[in-house]
Amino acid sequence: MKDILKIIIPELEQDMKHIAKTVTVLMLFLLSTAWGQTFSVSGSVTLEGQTDHSGIKVRLMDIAGNTPTPEDSTTSASTGAYSINIAAGYYLVEWTNSGYVPEELGGLVLTANTALDDVTLIPGSIQEVSGTVNTTTWTTSNVFYVTGNCTIPSGQTLTINAGVRVKFSSGKGMDVNGTLIAYGTSSNRIVFTSRESVPAAGDWDQIYLKGTNSQLSYFDYLYAANPLRSDGNDAVTNTTIDNGYFNNLRSPSSGIYLYDGGGETITNNNITPSGNYYGIYIRYNEDGGGVTVTGNTITGGYGIYVKDSHGSDISSNIIVATYYGIYADNNDSIKISQNNITGQIREHALYVVDGGDNNGVGYNGNNSTTNPDDYDVVITNNYIKRTDNSYSCCPSSYGIYKWNGNYGTLIKGNPVIYDDSTATNWDYTNVM
Repeated sequence: MKDILKIIIPELEQDMKHIAKTVTVLMLFLLSTAWGQTFSVSGSVTLEGQTDHSGIKVRLMDIAGNTPTPEDSTTSASTGAYSINIAAGYYLVEWTNSGYVPEELGGLVLTANTALDDVTLIPGSIQEVSGTVNTTTWTTSNVFYVTGNCTIPSGQTLTINAGVRVKFSSGKGMDVNGTLIAYGTSSNRIVFTSRESVPAAGDWDQIYLKGTNSQLSYFDYLYAANPLRSDGNDAVTNTTIDNGYFNNLRSPSSGIYLYDGGGETITNNNITPSGNYYGIYIRYNEDGGGVTVTGNTITGGYGIYVKDSHGSDISSNIIVATYYGIYADNNDSIKISQNNITGQIREHALYVVDGGDNNGVGYNGNNSTTNPDDYDVVITNNYIKRTDNSYSCCPSSYGIYKWNGNYGTLIKGNPVIYDDSTATNWDYTNVM
């Protein structure tokens, strides 16, 4: 694995640099073709709860250079409509009104008449935070700028209401030695993101949960350098991470990283890991009966890695993987069931190393039970479909590969399909 990553990561970094260079060249080309021309920027901006939307300032900042420079501005009509003529360029758009939380749009490449999406300003203001944050609530009427690293001490609780946006300055992050309660809703999500006018992967550090009983649901985790991490320090954390959306992370990075804890519940998250890394990475989380990982959707190089996390339940996840779907290593007991694993799968869809009890079911012909609960390692009812494989170096790839420690293992009801209609190389898709 280390050798594979040594090959993959440098290649990916070179690819990302090439992509960034290509995008920059394309932007410059588009601007050069429109240079000297003037175009209209129009749209609608309204004030929440108001009928008169006049006087909202709409300002365009030239961000082609190192420092944003005001270019021109206008104000909205009573209906919220606005329009401004401005030279071709690369802009940040700002919408501001006294007593309301400002909005902005970065990275506007103006080479034609452009109608922007509607914007609604909510009552409130910007709050800057850094340092120690004792028990408090961050309310929806504010946007919080994390201007320096902030810490929630042990015994303290930070509650973040639905709809709050938390924007981190470059390289800054949050250490939670106490408890973080962040409950968004499906229609009013909490957003953890970059403060930069044109966000990029890796702008800010991470949220690091080191305490217990943290609860996060319906939130976005964007443009971070590192994963949302929970570290139990060899103790049960009872952390819940639910309905999170993870994207635009620095390469390489997982979306969620759990270490040395237990009792965590990871459900219904949508994760796009970067740099061919695992969407969810779990190590030494054996306390509290392991980890429950269900209902997550992961699209990337690798799906889920779980090691030394005895009693874990990895079920009903949807994984589209280039290399490994689920990699389970040295878990004395684990349940892997009803997962849907598709993609190129250049290694194995399910790779289970060690695990199981050499004195349990299956040892010396002890096969008297058909109850899945009597087995230490249960691999049942997973659906596996390899859609393509062009990785000629590694032909011995399997749908399910159980290696070493096979006593106490139940493998049953797992269809493994090789779709040769899209394949470029023959490969194995059976069980070993």
